[in-house]
Formats: sequence, C-alpha cells, structure tokens
Amino acid sequence: MNNAEQKLFFQQCLYTALIKLMQEKNFEKISIEELCKTAGVSRMTYYRSYNKKEDILMQHLEECFETYMERLRTAHKKSPYEIALSFFEFWQGEEKLFLSSVVHSGLSSQLMNRFYEYLEQVYSLMEFETPVEPFVSSFLAGGLYKMLIDQMKNGEDTPIEEMALFLAKGSRALTGLKEELQP
Repeated sequence: MNNAEQKLFFQQCLYTALIKLMQEKNFEKISIEELCKTAGVSRMTYYRSYNKKEDILMQHLEECFETYMERLRTAHKKSPYEIALSFFEFWQGEEKLFLSSVVHSGLSSQLMNRFYEYLEQVYSLMEFETPVEPFVSSFLAGGLYKMLIDQMKNGEDTPIEEMALFLAKGSRALTGLKEELQP
C-alpha cells in the first residue's frame, strides 16, 4: 500500500469506529483514545488527518455528496421529483447508518450549514420552467434537509415517493410564485 492508500484506509477505520461508538454512547463522551483503540490506529495517525472528531463526520458528508452529485450529473432526468426521490433513496439506503448516527447523537445542526451548501448545488441541477432565485433555492434546501432529518428522528412512516412528490409540487409552485406576485 502506498502512503495515500494507507491514509485512506486509516481514515476509513476511524470513520467506521466512530460510527460504531456513536451507536453505543453520546458523541461528547467518545474520547480520541477510545476512538483510536476501536479503530486500531495510533493517536499520531488520527492527528495526521483530523483535528477533532467532527472532522471525520464532515469528511464523510463531503464524500457522500460527491457521490450523490455525480449520480445527479449523469442522470438522464433531472426533474424536481426525480432529484428529490433519488435524494431520499440515497440517504435512506447506503448512507442511512451515517445519517441516523448523526441525528441520534444530536449533531445534525452541526452539519446543517454544509448540507445547505450541497443542497443548493442539487437545486441548481434541477430543470425548472423558469430560473430559480437563490433565496428560493435556499428555502427549498432548508425544507428538504428538515424533511430528511425529521423522518430520521420520527421513523419512516411517510413513503419517500410521497415526500418527493410534495417537494416537487412545492418547488414548482415556489419557482412560479415570483411571476404571480409581480405588480
């Protein structure tokens, strides 16, 4: 293994260990020593990549969105419904453990700002009849984030197809609202 591959391997070990520990105890009570021991790495290895535990989560969030954005860029259809549906499928599929660990640890508000930045990128890829104002994109991103977090906190009673349809209809209504409100 070269140095870059080794660094990625250790980062993945630390991420896996942190998620495991977050399922067992409160995030604040997880020590760096305990994290390193669970991951099977030294403290020096930890500090080569991270300054604090939150950095591990933020790095993983960035990787998640890179994966998701690549899927969106290569998707044939980019309607609000398809994008919202694929968003919910992504976070309730392969990244469900990450998101639920963050939510149940009370850390979702720490990820919110970064999440908003990514969600604004998601909305920029959607195909609307009229251009979307940045404030509308922010509003929609906030709603999408809140729906995802609330569903994770409260259980998965609402089908994701229904949530995606609601967002698609709301997105269309909000993007057309500006013309209706013009004097």
